[in-house]
Amino acid sequence: MNRAYVILASLVMSGTQPAFAAIEGERLPNAKTAPAPGSTAVTATTEERLERLEKELDVARRERDVATIHADLIDRQTSWYETWTSALIGCFSLLVTVLLVAFSFRFGRQAVEEAKAAATADLDKERQQVRSLLDEAKAAVSQIKADQEEIRAITDALVAGQAPKDAKDRASLREIAAEALKKPLRERSAAEYRSLIVVAFMDDDFETMLRHAQAMEVLFVDDAKAETGDGGTAEDVAFALFNIAYALGKLGRNDQSIAAYNAFLDRFGSSELPALQERVANALFNKGVRLGQLGRFEDAIAAYDDVLARFGGSALPALQEQVAMALVNKGVRLGQLGRSDDAIAAFDDVLARFGDSTLPALQEQVAKALFNKGGALGRLGRAAEAITAYDDVLARFGDSALPALQEQVAKALVSKGVRLGQLGRSEDEIAAFDDVLARFGGSALPALQEQVANALVNKGVPLGQLGRSEDAIAAFDDVLARFGDSTLPALQERVASALFNKACAFAKLVRVADCVTTLTQWRDQIGKLDCAEIANDTDFDSVRDDPQFVAFLADNGCAPAPSPPRPRRPRKPRKQ
Repeated sequence: MNRAYVILASLVMSGTQPAFAAIEGERLPNAKTAPAPGSTAVTATTEERLERLEKELDVARRERDVATIHADLIDRQTSWYETWTSALIGCFSLLVTVLLVAFSFRFGRQAVEEAKAAATADLDKERQQVRSLLDEAKAAVSQIKADQEEIRAITDALVAGQAPKDAKDRASLREIAAEALKKPLRERSAAEYRSLIVVAFMDDDFETMLRHAQAMEVLFVDDAKAETGDGGTAEDVAFALFNIAYALGKLGRNDQSIAAYNAFLDRFGSSELPALQERVANALFNKGVRLGQLGRFEDAIAAYDDVLARFGGSALPALQEQVAMALVNKGVRLGQLGRSDDAIAAFDDVLARFGDSTLPALQEQVAKALFNKGGALGRLGRAAEAITAYDDVLARFGDSALPALQEQVAKALVSKGVRLGQLGRSEDEIAAFDDVLARFGGSALPALQEQVANALVNKGVPLGQLGRSEDAIAAFDDVLARFGDSTLPALQERVASALFNKACAFAKLVRVADCVTTLTQWRDQIGKLDCAEIANDTDFDSVRDDPQFVAFLADNGCAPAPSPPRPRRPRKPRKQ
């Protein structure tokens, strides 16, 4: 959408006073003054003309008043500039009459008529120009209003960290933002700043996102206090403050992000507006995330508890989602503090509150709670109970087509396989990994591809332990074939794991050349040969003294591992 707005429209929306606005009581430039009393130019005929012109002056004043009233009836959503312009048309008639009165004292009837005709022609021309400008301004204002309504419709439901799901909405925001960038900072509306912030987020340009959010706060904070006009509302300032805090966090400036969330909470924490309450809950949650990233787990848990205290009883889905997210993260942080039982209780709280929900957002949190509960049980050595938690994820969401739930299903299957391995159930372990491949092996979603790679690497390990080294090598090769060219860091890490484990499998088979070749690939993948990793892995013991292997280590700066000390034989007693 190409919006080439005229300068007049920018004035309409920005509220900037036009340069030609006359100041009340100030004499207009070039206006001629009347002659002094007693002048010889004043005659009886002139007095008659004056009386007639005074009547015309009264008519002009009435025209001016009608024009002013008409201007007041124009859509109040347009700016004062349209009203002033309409009144200006009537004022031109008044100006002409005043000039005629002045001229009448200096010139004769013919001069007055000529002046009147000239002034009337100029007035008609000015009227046409003003009306043309006014029509253009109305059209531009109408388009700007439509843009603002579209922006708000798209962005009102978004919180920081979200982009419009609809491609048309994203494209529309980009076009509006592009036009907004052509305007001076102070002429952009609050809605246009919203579009600029969301577009910067979509582009992962958090510096620009921060800059636009800060400008939005500064420009509209006073309007929001008054809650008047189209310049900015409390929701707009909340949007700006929230996104300032979010952008700071994404830029790794966690202390500043926490301070910005606190500023947001100080201003809007007690609001009863549902839209602002949702942002308050999200601000508390994000504050907890940033505190956790700083290692301040107790403070993070306190932030999550604040979400529960404020909104734990809410029936609004958006707030329930924040409560569920807070409980899940609280459980994770409790687990990191070694409080596994308290962590399990937090996850059970999610299940008790939202376990029967059919809302996808809440189902995702239920799946996360079950998955993390399984992890906490596993860390307590309760592997069988952990497997039950993972099976609960599969039973509830195994058939879901939602990517977020599919990811939790895949993670549950991988973790179930690991726990089965800890119980010595290797065949069941391998079957769990195969289930991941059967369900998600063809997925193009990075999160699911990561779990497929995890399943293949983890499948190769028990195969090797069962003496099925060739099958193990085939599993590792599958990782390389699927994801060897990936640029995603998580998948590159899995490729490196596959290469190292493949080298271990070759070492156990005493295939030294293949082992060295694979270790070379592993070195190239991670950037440097990790000598300590090789030295500490017993799988290489069978090739450690091989000349080719020793030479490879020496060429890569790795000293050969020292030979284990030979056990001393007991001395035979001397014969007496």
